[in-house]
Amino acid sequence: MKQIFCLLVLIILSVNLVLAGETYEIDFSKQDNYLVGLKEGDRVKFDLKQEENTIILTKIREESVEIKAYIALNTRNSPYYSDLKQGNKFVMDIDNDGAGDIEVRLYKVQGDVGALYINKLEGSLWPMGYVVLDEKSMRSNRGYDSILIGVFILIGAVMAIFIFKRNKLKNVENIEKTKEEDTENLSRKFYI
Repeated sequence: MKQIFCLLVLIILSVNLVLAGETYEIDFSKQDNYLVGLKEGDRVKFDLKQEENTIILTKIREESVEIKAYIALNTRNSPYYSDLKQGNKFVMDIDNDGAGDIEVRLYKVQGDVGALYINKLEGSLWPMGYVVLDEKSMRSNRGYDSILIGVFILIGAVMAIFIFKRNKLKNVENIEKTKEEDTENLSRKFYI
């Protein structure tokens, strides 16, 4: 049973490593725009306005992609999700000053690669029709994370209870077997 438990733990830990994609770092001090081809699980990291930011491509569909953005990792914890259709774009306000800092647009989807055009904005206000990635307009992942952690804790507790009861049952069986052997040995001594 301990071997099965160890195997399950290794499988759970290795799933994250297998699903982890490539990480691409872009530098807006060198140029203002990038076209980056990403597969599912790949991420783009960049620093802007003294904040670390990450965009992860989580799902690729025929004409759209789903992304998860971690804006200002130094000060905010929750990821924000967005579905981008081909040609659509959204603006990220890194420092919450009301002006767009980064524009992300789905350029195209080709097979298992989604091409994102990432452009540094110079304090422009958002034109009509943009999807804005900020805390008010995007759904957060906090509830989902809590549920997922709860499920893992529940699975761990059930496994621990199962192992404890199994070991306890083995101990009871061993005690009963020892009693039977002792009784048998005593009865042989008296009959000889």
